[in-house]
Amino acid sequence: MKDFSNLKTYSEYPNFAVAQPQRTEYLEGLNSLIAKLRKDSAAKREEYMNPESYFENPERYRKDYYEMLGWPLTEYSKNLPVPNVRKEFVASDDRGDIYRMQIEVLEGLWFYGMYFVPKGKAEEKTGLVIMQHGGGGSPELCSDIVGDNNYYHMTTRILDRGVRVFCTQILCWSRVVIPEPPTKVLPDFNRHKIDVALKQMGSSIQAVETYAIMRCLDYLCSLPEVDDTKIGMTGLSYGGFYTMMVTAAEPRIISAYSSCAMNDRFKYDWEDWSWKNSGNTFTDERVCALCAPRRYYGDAGTQDAVFTWDTIPDFNSLVRPFYAKFGCEDEFRFNIHNDGHKYDLDDNAGFNFFIEPLL
Repeated sequence: MKDFSNLKTYSEYPNFAVAQPQRTEYLEGLNSLIAKLRKDSAAKREEYMNPESYFENPERYRKDYYEMLGWPLTEYSKNLPVPNVRKEFVASDDRGDIYRMQIEVLEGLWFYGMYFVPKGKAEEKTGLVIMQHGGGGSPELCSDIVGDNNYYHMTTRILDRGVRVFCTQILCWSRVVIPEPPTKVLPDFNRHKIDVALKQMGSSIQAVETYAIMRCLDYLCSLPEVDDTKIGMTGLSYGGFYTMMVTAAEPRIISAYSSCAMNDRFKYDWEDWSWKNSGNTFTDERVCALCAPRRYYGDAGTQDAVFTWDTIPDFNSLVRPFYAKFGCEDEFRFNIHNDGHKYDLDDNAGFNFFIEPLL
């Protein structure tokens, strides 16, 4: 090999910043490119999906939505067999009967939830609500079984109206540690690494968990005591986001209440809330449009410390035209209340609007 040890070469050591202007210009160029792409995306979304085109072929857009999120949604079928279930009675209280359930949503993948039967309704056919906890939460937390929370006793309020509740556990729980003696209660995980690993394989955590909730409905709707024409879903924060995303994917859900989640997806462009080309096709207002003509209620708080309320798009003007095309403009409502990151404590009208079709 030729000896280069005595070669006199040009060096900028230790002045590494000598090319800083060029690097800065490149970085600024990337940011400008992204800003332009985002500015142009509104016209692309309008060209891709508008009230007329959606009204003509809703299932075409739902299929595109499945493709964006990925497998296993792309293979979901109404003809799948009812999944295997593990069901364990936990207790009865003033609200009714409580069960822990695991449902085998994919081979070897057991999805967990808590199932609540309203008091005195064990043999009666009723509607069902999927109640979805938020970030750091659990079925136990959003059902007032453990800890204080900001869910406004939503599980109890639904049960009080005589409707069954299934609270699902998504990959968002807190890794609780009991200080004395030091004990880690819940298993540790990295949601974003799992999401990336799934995306490498043509999937995503959103696709898997949306599919999982749909498979749970396959089981629950097979029960003689569940009225499969009266299925709803509600959730707060991450749960509100999942309510929007799952309702768009699952036509059996006829009424939805999404709290403290809907916003500008370019401001809140979290890894697990972003998918290839989603900015040109399915930002939040188009995902909500996929829920038309089914009933949908969304809210947000002016005192929310998690998501800024003043960046929220005008969902009423953006989404209601899709509903109007079906002749049901009033079935979509979005409200901003003067509270924090919680269900609106003063808005019984929103809850009643949501629950009424499920009674």
